[in-house]
Amino acid sequence: MTSPAQILSHGQPLSPRALFGLSGAGEVHLSTFGPCDMALLLIHREEFLHRADRLGCSVLEQVLPRNWLTLDPGRFARLRRYLRQLFATLETDPSLQQVAGFDELVSNDLLPLVLEALIHGGHASNSLPRAPSRIELVKAAQRWMEAHPRHPIHLEGLCREVHTSRRSLIQGFREHLGMGPMSYLRLHRLHGIRQELLGADPSQMTIRALAAEWGFLNPGHFSRQYAELFGERPSDTLRRPRC
Repeated sequence: MTSPAQILSHGQPLSPRALFGLSGAGEVHLSTFGPCDMALLLIHREEFLHRADRLGCSVLEQVLPRNWLTLDPGRFARLRRYLRQLFATLETDPSLQQVAGFDELVSNDLLPLVLEALIHGGHASNSLPRAPSRIELVKAAQRWMEAHPRHPIHLEGLCREVHTSRRSLIQGFREHLGMGPMSYLRLHRLHGIRQELLGADPSQMTIRALAAEWGFLNPGHFSRQYAELFGERPSDTLRRPRC
């Protein structure tokens, strides 16, 4: 795996000795920067809890809701060493996965290491804060828009900036503002253009160039959207008498 400093979960950098997990039924809030090799282990929850009960891990339910835990150096080294050996073996001979009893063999070796790491990392003081609510994601996106009024951006890029998924950001904006994030961004930037037009010198201002600076590259679409919102053409706004 790439350096932990290059991986963020809910906008928080993973520690160098982090055991990261996620729910298969939930959303993934994991951001990586640059090329990254990553392997995922899928474990059935019922089997996992059954193994935990057999090993006497009674506090496991308190640990599972967390996204990642910082592990004791010794336990982290053992778990990491085993995983590296496992993945290297399967990379050399993928057919081993089809051998009868292979899954059980891996489970018997791996799950005790994972359970031990979870239990002894369950009280880490630097565990990940709760996931941000949708209104917090909306506010974070609004702050980014305010700080980067002319920066070109698309939906995927905006999601990366606030470290969330498309679904969470879209639902957040629709729930709290009644529109999608890109529709809000367009309205925000149209208002910004209008403020510039109202204070500009008509002899020094080119509407097409100003619209392009704000990300509106199609003059026809821009003029139509502007007129629909403000009831007048951009050129009418620019010719308004100045106070």
